Amino acid sequence: MRITHLAPALLIAAAASAQTTWFAPTDAPNGNASLSTSTAYNVNLGVSFMTGSSGPFYMDNLLVRLNTSTVTSGSASFKVALRNVTQNGTPYLAVPGSTELAVDTVTFTMPTTSSTNFNRFFDGTDLANISNYAMQSNTAYALIFYNASAPIGIQRTTGYAQFTTNDYYYTSEGFVALNTFRNNTTWANAFGSYPTLSIVFGSSTSVPEPSTYGLILGGLALAGAAIRRRSKK
Repeated sequence: MRITHLAPALLIAAAASAQTTWFAPTDAPNGNASLSTSTAYNVNLGVSFMTGSSGPFYMDNLLVRLNTSTVTSGSASFKVALRNVTQNGTPYLAVPGSTELAVDTVTFTMPTTSSTNFNRFFDGTDLANISNYAMQSNTAYALIFYNASAPIGIQRTTGYAQFTTNDYYYTSEGFVALNTFRNNTTWANAFGSYPTLSIVFGSSTSVPEPSTYGLILGGLALAGAAIRRRSKK
């Protein structure tokens, strides 16, 4: 199931910010997974995807929904990287390869209470290397998160059946979801409960306000629910 019709809230948000969202989850998060403090790139959380045919593409907008987990400090950081993928971009097999294409360390403030959800938006200033990397047309890439300064969490949505996770990401401009992985392995945290990650990325000609992404995520959730209701009739 690939969502091609968006809720009004999403359309309004996109128009107001000149934002093009290439990739986003369709459902609200219902949990989170800890981001490792390891420096190894393959101890990670992330997604792989195929770009569309109208490249090159420059990623300068990224929203990550996070959780403070056990951390009560007001600052943190982690690495975000673009890498090549294995398995020729085969869905549910494509994971980060050995070639690092661009990497940035993002630093941010967060709530000082444990087990608290929060959102952080990163633009081209935060993603200086990634935003200047030209992603080519019809090419598979992996976007990974690793080497956190503290064991914070990335929010996720669970409850999907095996080999259906890609259907629960919205994509545009020809982008295609390929895989969600943890530690370079297709991620199944429990039988019959394959997760998606609560990340949104794309490009813009102007920097949108963080609140805009709240509308985007809300609009996607409404669109996903509406389409699933129609599909059951």
